[in-house]
Amino acid sequence: GEKAYIKADKNSLVHRLGDSPELNLIVPELPPEFQDPFVYLSAVIRGHLVVNDTDLSSLPLNMTVMEILEAAKLSSRSGKIISLKSVRSQPSKR
Repeated sequence: GEKAYIKADKNSLVHRLGDSPELNLIVPELPPEFQDPFVYLSAVIRGHLVVNDTDLSSLPLNMTVMEILEAAKLSSRSGKIISLKSVRSQPSKR
């Protein structure tokens, strides 16, 4: 952006805010069970890992993300502000 940016990949994170110098952070490697989604799923199913409601892969968090995306689609189509309450009350269109 004009005033700040963040660039990230699997191994590093680079960011700058305003006139401050660029910061480079090395991201530690994920444990093996988090590197492959199928290994992760297997570990959860077998009870080796517990998924908390605040984890990025949790159902409650992903349901909220889907509600936000649905509200964005509805807002884009209608040109109006869409509240999450109205998205939650609508039946799923599959």
